[in-house]
Parts: sequence; C-alpha cells; structure tokens
Amino acid sequence: MSKYEYEVPESKQIEVVFCSDAANEGDDSFALAQGILSPKLKLQGLVATHFGEQRSADSMEESYQECRRLAKLLDFNPEKVYRGNRRALAGAAEKLEISEGAKFLAEAARQAQNKLYVGVMGPLTDVAAALLLDESISGKIHVVWTGTTLGMAGGDSCREANARKDKEALNIVMKKCRDLSVIPFETYSQALVSLAELQLKVGPCGELGRHLFGRLQELNVDESRSWTAGESWCLGDNTVVGMLLNPRCAKTRKESRYVLDAEGRPQRIQGEFTLVFEMNMRYILGDLFAKLALFAGSQSEIRI
Repeated sequence: MSKYEYEVPESKQIEVVFCSDAANEGDDSFALAQGILSPKLKLQGLVATHFGEQRSADSMEESYQECRRLAKLLDFNPEKVYRGNRRALAGAAEKLEISEGAKFLAEAARQAQNKLYVGVMGPLTDVAAALLLDESISGKIHVVWTGTTLGMAGGDSCREANARKDKEALNIVMKKCRDLSVIPFETYSQALVSLAELQLKVGPCGELGRHLFGRLQELNVDESRSWTAGESWCLGDNTVVGMLLNPRCAKTRKESRYVLDAEGRPQRIQGEFTLVFEMNMRYILGDLFAKLALFAGSQSEIRI
C-alpha cells in the first residue's frame, strides 16, 4: 500500500534505470533510496558500477551487493539488480566487456514506451558499453550524470573522480548519446548535510535509516576517505534524483561537447550537452528526508 496521500499521473511518470557505484561512497545509497521511493520514477532496474581498482580488486561486485541490500530494505525486487562491467573500458572493441547490466540497459531502452532516463552515479562505463552494444539506443535514452567539473567545459584537465575513472566511457557517451545532462562537481558538492542532521533525520527511520546512517559513520572514520570533513557529508548523487523528479529545480546552460585526450585534456567535438550549474538543494534534501520518514512509518521517530 502506498505511503503517500497523493498520486502521480501516469502521463507524468518516467521510466528510469540507475547505474551506481554504490559501495564507493555513502551518498549513492541515499540517492538510490530516494529514487526507489519516488512514485514518479518507474524504476526498471539497478546496474552496479565499478569504482576503479584503487581500493578494491572487485569494486563492481561490492556495489552489486550494496544495491541488492538496499533493494531488500526498500521492498524492491533484488532480481532487478544487475552486475555491470567489472572495470573501465579498454578502448579496443575486441576487449569490450558486455556485462549483464549493459545488456539489460540496452534492452530496457529498446522496450521503453518513451524516453528511458538513465541516472548515473559513478563512471559512465555501463552506459558506454550499452551504446557500443547497440548504438540505435542513442536516441532512446537521456543520461543524467554526476561527473566532470565546470572547468572541463572550458578546457581544464580531467580531475573529477567519476570522469577520471573511465575516460574512454566519457568519450563514447559524449560522441554517441544524444540527450546528456551533466551535473559537475561544483554543483553536486553543494548538497552538504551535517552528520548531526543525518543522525536526527535519517538514523531514526527504521532499519533503512540505520543502514544509511551507519554506512556514513563507518566511511567517516575510514582513513582511505581522506577528503571528508569529519562532521558532514556530501549527498551529491541525490542531485541526479532531483533532476529526474523536477528539472526545474536546476539552472542549466548548453555547453559544447568534448572528448578527453590521453592526458585527460578536453578536445572540442560537434554538438552540445546540458550543464547543470545550480540546484535547489532544499527541495532535493527535503524530499529525501520526507520519503525516508514516510517509508519508515511507525518505525520512525524522525523530526524534520
């Protein structure tokens, strides 16, 4: 039974797939929870994405297990969680890995009644693999991705993690995907929340809330996450969900497309993409906290 006292008209619902390196950071799990709990989003499935080999020999598998864990906590069918590519694209067609996640994504795009929205929270590997598998889907998908920096659109070298972990995939998506919205680091990093607020608003939200806040507690003291501030967290991937729920929560502009050379320097190519330079974080985070509390129901002692 729905937790909501409102309905989303069928005409305003959209078909969605999420690609997430869920085990890499804590914010992916928050974003996936918000997405799964959003009735506007007709979620077709989750694709687990790798996050490089610096901290894990099989990061995709770790992401897969976290996605399945979340699916069970959120009453989402765990059989709709798919393994993505195990590593970044090598650049040569004969070495291309076509994972079950890439195959699922291509098929979901072919079967979509209208546009299939693909929310990417991590490297673009699985979207690129799906496009290489079936380029005909290039006009059937709209990719919304947290990656790059504002400076890259102006020619700065690639430093942002999601872009850096698979430059070849970024190049393929820039060349082949017709509808691409990019939320750069300078924008998604504004989704800052204190750990105290998360303890107050998320921790009490039943088993799901305990899992979400508990992961952040563990990651916050993990020495390999040296970039964290100690008493706050960036829920940057929730900006992807915000864009899917209501694009009007963002200010955007068109930028020229580019590909990265061997040194990670952008080189202009034909076409444009949508760059998101500002977002209404109150709307995005308020929606997250409300949906977690409503899902928890009687288990929740949340105070918003």
